[in-house]
Formats: sequence, structure tokens, C-alpha cells
Amino acid sequence: MLVKARLKIVGIDCAACVYAIKRSVEGLSCVKAINIDVTGGDAIVEYDDSTCSLRDIYKKIVESGYDVIKEKVYLDLKEVSDEHIAFLERKILGEKGVLDVRISSATKVATVLYNPLETDAESLGRGLAAIGVRGLAGKVERKPSLLERTLLYRRLTSFTIGFLAVLLSMYEMISGHRLVIYEDLTLFVMALFAILLNYDIIFRGARALKLLAPTMDSLISLSSLSTILFGTLIALGVLEFHGSLHSHSFYEASAGVIGLVGLGKYLEERLRRRSFKALEDLATSIKRSAKVLVETDVVVEKPISDIRPGDIVEVKAGEIIPVDGVVVEGEGHVDESSFTGEPLPRHKRSGTRDPVLAGSMLVSGYLRIRVPRVGDDTLLAQIVETVRGAESLKPQLARWADRVVGYFLRGS
Repeated sequence: MLVKARLKIVGIDCAACVYAIKRSVEGLSCVKAINIDVTGGDAIVEYDDSTCSLRDIYKKIVESGYDVIKEKVYLDLKEVSDEHIAFLERKILGEKGVLDVRISSATKVATVLYNPLETDAESLGRGLAAIGVRGLAGKVERKPSLLERTLLYRRLTSFTIGFLAVLLSMYEMISGHRLVIYEDLTLFVMALFAILLNYDIIFRGARALKLLAPTMDSLISLSSLSTILFGTLIALGVLEFHGSLHSHSFYEASAGVIGLVGLGKYLEERLRRRSFKALEDLATSIKRSAKVLVETDVVVEKPISDIRPGDIVEVKAGEIIPVDGVVVEGEGHVDESSFTGEPLPRHKRSGTRDPVLAGSMLVSGYLRIRVPRVGDDTLLAQIVETVRGAESLKPQLARWADRVVGYFLRGS
């Protein structure tokens, strides 16, 4: 069905801007017509909502280097399962006036961008409440706890304890002599500490098992807890085994298994943090201030936080571009390899209103850039948030392993 949407586009100052936006938006087959007022940026888009959404049109405008006037509401999705989140995202996008939805997998908070010309926070809140989600007063930044901040140390310590427990048990097996007094008690304490240091794995596994959706963590939890339990029952004389099987054999297995798992998690977390740090280094390399044109040929340096959509920022050769924007004066070659991977700088000029990205470098030339968006709306900020959210997602191979483990545990 053909529908019309009213938008107010930020950053338009000439006919070239209108042409650039039209060229991008009309690339969507669902768009039948788009009319833009060059003086105020008011736009009316007619499109077929059965083949595309307002988000598709909004993204095309952003890709052109511009932005639209929008508002935000935040939603709490902590009680929503990962499988249900994808369904909710489609429902939210179907609400009138919604431009985009950004869901952080790390904090389980969704940011809903909406068009204030077509809806308001109250109307949108009622529509979202009808599909089972509630709003938040503001964005919630999740601060890591002390246990989360010491995660790498806990993982490495658990491996060290598990490795020592295996060595201690193997020494007696090979030499026939005990290395320490009360070896069984020592191994029990070591196994217990290794389990406690990886309490999050144990809790996750137990929770998944309780929900009848066992994962690899469930198998680790069962093996670690069952072996230390059997070792304790043997030590107390409740169970008896013939042959050379003793309680310390179970303690060694428990500490060894959870210790090796801790090592694997440690290496995984190290690699994850290293990749994320490279991206954060790029974000922090951007200047915290920018040269803003306040009058004709009068430039004042302002903090990034004080820059508003519509401001014009000046960038000279050799400087990092501090904002997303559109070139409105000058020309030059910009290194965008951090985003595109292209080794050669790209030529940007005002005549075609070329877009530039925060974090790229002006290799040569001189640019004045009109700013359509700032803060969390810049591409670099969204990439950082996406990578941060991806830290809590499992890769496809891990999900397959969980499925196999689930069949194994249910079959047993």
C-alpha cells in the first residue's frame, strides 16, 4: 500500500544536497516519489510499505551524509529472550513513525529512533506497551561489576589451580609417594576453588539445564560438580570403589576440567578484548574538539559535545575528521581505510556534496563540513556499540556445539 511520510532533513543548503539525497533514496524500488524543500529541508516521501520500511529510507538518507530530525525512547529488554528479540524488533519497526531500532546485546536496552513529525513519545509508548515492552526514563549504561572486571584473572587462576592439581595427582600415581600431607583434602580445596572461580559458567549451565535447553556450559557444570561430589562421597565412606580409584582421582578430574575450560575462556576473552580495544583506540584518537565556523571566516575551537547538527567544521590536511558530515566547501583526499579497507585515499569535494566520516583522515586539501549528526548517531559510535554488543553473542559454531550437547544430555 502506498503511504506518505513527512521528514525534516538536516544539513541541506543547496540544490546539490537535494540531488544527492534524491539519487540515493530513489535507488529503492519501493519509493515512488520524494519531494524536498531546499530552504527548510522538509521532505515528503511516497513509498510502498509492503516492500520496504521507513528505516530503509532513513538509512539511505544517512548514507548520503545527511540526517533527519528525530527523537529517542529507550526500552528495557532484560526479561526478553534472545529468540524473542528478533520478533520484537520487527514489531517495533512496524509502529508508525519508527525510523530505526538499535538493540545492545550487552545491556539488553533498545534505542528506538522515531520521527516527531509523525508520532510522539506518548503515542509510541502506548503502541510499544501493547506488544509487551516498557520504556526507560533514559539510557542505562551497564557498569561492569568487580567480578566482571577481574574475569581474566579468575580464568587464569582457575587454570593454574587445575594444572597444579593434575600434576599433584600424577606425581603420586607415577612415583607412588605423596607429595603433601592430607593430599585428598588439598585436592578437594583446589577443585572447589577452581569451580568457585568459574561460578558464572556453572550458573549458566545449571540455568540452561533447568530450562531443558542444555548447552556446553551445562555439560561442564555437570562434569565438574558430579566428580567433586563423587570424590567427597568416597572420602566420607558413603561409596566404595575397588582397585586404585580414590577420591583424589575425582578431585583431580574436577579441577582439571574446569581449569582447562578456564584457560579456553581466558584466551577467548583476551582475543575479544584486543579486537575491541583496537576499535576503541580509533574512537579515542579523534580530537575531543573541532574548529567550528561561527561567522564568515571566523573559526572557534569547540568541544565535540558542544557541536550541534547544522554547524560547519573546518578540517585541514593531516587532521583527523572529528565528525560525520557533508563537504560544503573545499576538496581533498580522505583516508577511509579504517572503514572501507581501501588503501587509496578517496577524493572528496563540495561540488557533489560528498559525505565524510568521523575517524577518517584528511591526507591533503582543505574541507569545510556541515554536521548532520553528532554523538551516538555517528557511524563510528554505532560500530563501537555493535562490536560491544557482539561480545555477548555466541558464534554459529558454538551454537551448533550447544545443540549437540543438548541432544547428548537429553538422550542420556
